[in-house]
Amino acid sequence: MKLVRPLALWTALAGIAVLAGCKDEKSQLQPAATPAPAASSKQAAEKAAPAPAADAVVVTVNGQAIMESKVTQEVEKRMQARLKMVPPGMEVPQERIQMLRDQTRRQVTEMLVDLVLIDMALKEKNIQVTPEQAEQEMKKFAEENGLTLEAMTEQIAAAGMTVEDVKEQFLTRAKVDALMKSEMGNLNATEAEAKTYYDEHQEEFAQPELVTASHILLRTQGKTEEEKAQIRQKMEGILQRARAGEDFAALAKEYSEDPGSKDRGGEYTFPRGQMVKPFEDAAFALENGQISDIVETQFGYHIIKRTGYKQAGTQPFEEVKEGLMERLTDQKQMETWQALKARLRAAAKIEWSPEEQARQQAFEQQMEMMQQMRMQQVPAPQPQQ
Repeated sequence: MKLVRPLALWTALAGIAVLAGCKDEKSQLQPAATPAPAASSKQAAEKAAPAPAADAVVVTVNGQAIMESKVTQEVEKRMQARLKMVPPGMEVPQERIQMLRDQTRRQVTEMLVDLVLIDMALKEKNIQVTPEQAEQEMKKFAEENGLTLEAMTEQIAAAGMTVEDVKEQFLTRAKVDALMKSEMGNLNATEAEAKTYYDEHQEEFAQPELVTASHILLRTQGKTEEEKAQIRQKMEGILQRARAGEDFAALAKEYSEDPGSKDRGGEYTFPRGQMVKPFEDAAFALENGQISDIVETQFGYHIIKRTGYKQAGTQPFEEVKEGLMERLTDQKQMETWQALKARLRAAAKIEWSPEEQARQQAFEQQMEMMQQMRMQQVPAPQPQQ
């Protein structure tokens, strides 16, 4: 089951890479290295929000105007969603909020230009995409991510979006799919293409030696020798019950003090070099189904039951085929969209308002300045002694 973060959900919906930039959000929302006026995310958002202004044309695409009211509306939706990523109580410098707002505006204006071009191309080809098609895509998306529509709606609300926002994104996604199919036909990767990729990239599918084992941990950190003796005695009783045939997973859920694994019956799957050495040595030395003696590590006392083992090798094609076909399909669709978008833009007459041109130029200069500052902060390589 794939889990989708609310903000990543919004980004994923359109399928046209117009909202890329989430990668940089976290760094931009971190406190500045130098002192700067700071505020809570809510206060900063209110202070950084632009003052209301009369509606104006931001850009025209083949004569069709995109208005300031539409741009501002879309920017505010995304800013609310992005600011929800800020941990409660974290203070964010005003300049960081404004920088994120500027970046968001740049992404939104480019997205709106692309949407106009998509609609114009569909109209020229006499291709219609209905809201019903978009709703089907929405249901399919929820199912693919292991979600019900209700659960996905909750994620949407948590990100500050409405169901109507998401329906609009799915409509866009359906339009893009229809346009790409009209240009390129079926873009789904075939099993033969996946097999060719698999054969040519064997190193990607190398799998180390793996063991699957469940354990029960009783912690001894900070305990006296007397307390450790009592803990060991308790573990000996648990070991007797496990070897007598009691369900190991149930014992782990009841007694284990490892919060990372107790809810799944103490189970881990791991290669060599990942666990502390006494634990690793014991797990790899066991046979499947065998339960260890008490093993001591710096964390405490463990008993371990090995349940599975895989030798080092290459993952079989059948194991990776489905995921690989999905990955190659995504890659083909993205490459096709980028090429199509470039062609649509090259053939279009796109005219930015003088005010928007000035905004974009200022933003680019700001980004260039930040990049130069980052480069200056990187220590120069030192000659080897």
